[in-house]
Amino acid sequence: MQKPGYWNSHMPVRDIYGRMLAEWIKEPMPERMTMSEARLKAVLAAAIHPENR
Repeated sequence: MQKPGYWNSHMPVRDIYGRMLAEWIKEPMPERMTMSEARLKAVLAAAIHPENR
């Protein structure tokens, strides 16, 4: 369950996007735009800080 206000547009998101980008880059270049559901979920899960997983 996400914390209230987690996706508030006024919160800093650079770290969140950085973790998501790092996960996305793990995917080989040709498959980045056609990722499997499992890989996409891994990218989205990276948005949550490791200490809160």
